[in-house]
Amino acid sequence: MKILTGKEQKNVKNQFKTVLKQEQKFLAYQPNELIAEKMCKIEKNLQQKIPEKVTTSLQQVFAKSFQLLFEKGSNLIYKTYRTSKIQHTQQLHQKLERFFSKKELFYLQKEVTSCGLFHQGVTAIEGAGLGLLGIGLPDIPIFLAMVLRNIYQIGQIYGFQIDNNAEKYMVLSIICTAVTTKAQRERFSALTDRVAYQVSLSKSDIDDMKLQQMIETTSQKICTRLLFAKAVQGMPIIGVTGGVVNFAMMNDIRKAATYKYQKRFLSQYLS
Repeated sequence: MKILTGKEQKNVKNQFKTVLKQEQKFLAYQPNELIAEKMCKIEKNLQQKIPEKVTTSLQQVFAKSFQLLFEKGSNLIYKTYRTSKIQHTQQLHQKLERFFSKKELFYLQKEVTSCGLFHQGVTAIEGAGLGLLGIGLPDIPIFLAMVLRNIYQIGQIYGFQIDNNAEKYMVLSIICTAVTTKAQRERFSALTDRVAYQVSLSKSDIDDMKLQQMIETTSQKICTRLLFAKAVQGMPIIGVTGGVVNFAMMNDIRKAATYKYQKRFLSQYLS
């Protein structure tokens, strides 16, 4: 690990403080109470009109799709990355090894933002397109694959590979942080930080059983967040809202992943 000069240390500390402020704002966010209350009433009224079989079917698709993608699809997802993007990121890290400047940190963050906007755009377009046609279920595995691809790529940009149970567990806790409400969001955020710290000390105790339990928890959290939207997406015309929901959820996931991996990256250099 590179030993930083006084100026480089200052750059790291300033950036770390900035990320902490951004993350705290993200964790503390609560939707307008009046709007939330109205949306809750609308959602309850529409949920009563959705057949129980549809709800059960969606829950099963979420669970199976997420399990399969997370356990078997990681290698395939990695293969979809552009070689030029990976090489550019490696060059940025090499420059940071020579001098840890704010400029290179900015370019690294620019890569993350570009990655996030790409995934948000793709999921919004395919969600809206399928929703317009009244197709809901096929959107689920596509959306979940893009969620994982987004997080994996953000982690990779900051120099972390998702190649063991602890890294996978961190990905899951990031997703839970993004898709839950304030109280749970803070709990999962703290869990993510704890796992990142344990990994940095090579003291992680995440075995296959713990990972499996977290996969099930995460699948349930995502399903809860998206269930209503995907049921509605199966209705022609009105289902176009699926694109809006996809975009908003991917935005939250992008932010959560960015803050966590950026903090983890910077903390390596803090003395």
